[in-house]
Amino acid sequence: MAFNRRQGDKWYRLFAEYDLDAAAVFERLRELHSPSDFDVALPFLAARWMDVLRDPCTRTNSSLVRRDALHFFTEREFQ
Repeated sequence: MAFNRRQGDKWYRLFAEYDLDAAAVFERLRELHSPSDFDVALPFLAARWMDVLRDPCTRTNSSLVRRDALHFFTEREFQ
């Protein structure tokens, strides 16, 4: 969600459309995020990044995922 959120204001328009509290949603997401699980998963994500880009499901993401997007995760730009 942090990756998608930085791509534009689409999320905020959807929150408004469905009368959702954006701050509450993002707070809940922070509660669900496990830094230790992320640390374990990150090397696998980096090693398989080209597979992620080729996966048809990636195209259904609300934001376009490009080759350089891995930097967002490896540099922890979401924190």
